[in-house]
Amino acid sequence: MPVTKSKHAVLTPQDLHSQTSMIIKTMLLNRSPKQVAELMSAFLETHCKEARPDLELQEFIQKFDKQHRL
Repeated sequence: MPVTKSKHAVLTPQDLHSQTSMIIKTMLLNRSPKQVAELMSAFLETHCKEARPDLELQEFIQKFDKQHRL
């Protein structure tokens, strides 16, 4: 499924998840781990307005690990 570029497109939760996963996988394949970390850090800093991005990410990972028993 090609990435829908319109910000006004209505996507199902599954389509949104698929598109987001595809973008992240492409990013991981085309960049070094250092570049991925820098990109994700910049994204979180500009999009996490309510709380500190580092704490939000750490908490999210801990919840994810518990749900998936990692």
